[in-house]
Amino acid sequence: HGPGPEANRADTQPGIGPPKTSGAPVSIGETRCPDPMHTLLLRMVDDWLLISRHKSVVEQFAVRTIEGIPGFNIVVNPLKTQTTVPLEYPHLGLSIQPDLVTEADGTRFIKWCGLLIDVQ
Repeated sequence: HGPGPEANRADTQPGIGPPKTSGAPVSIGETRCPDPMHTLLLRMVDDWLLISRHKSVVEQFAVRTIEGIPGFNIVVNPLKTQTTVPLEYPHLGLSIQPDLVTEADGTRFIKWCGLLIDVQ
């Protein structure tokens, strides 16, 4: 006899399946996400999209990626960085302004990987 059908379920294998959160802040390095249930990080090849209800999370993510994360070989070109809110980093000599597509009806979108994502 081999293992039962439950042995093939992804959520019973360590590190696989939906994340289990306690509502406590999630961290990567020293960056903490105050509300992980309202923040989403997507990656498609070398393009990243961070969606968060918290401006502080966006600011921390932008600084960490623009400064680079050598352990993960991550370096971001600030000239290709898009945002929905102005981000100012005097210590980096950097200012990133929103780059949105606005429709005639006022609906605003950000571009990512050929998609227009409604920012409302």
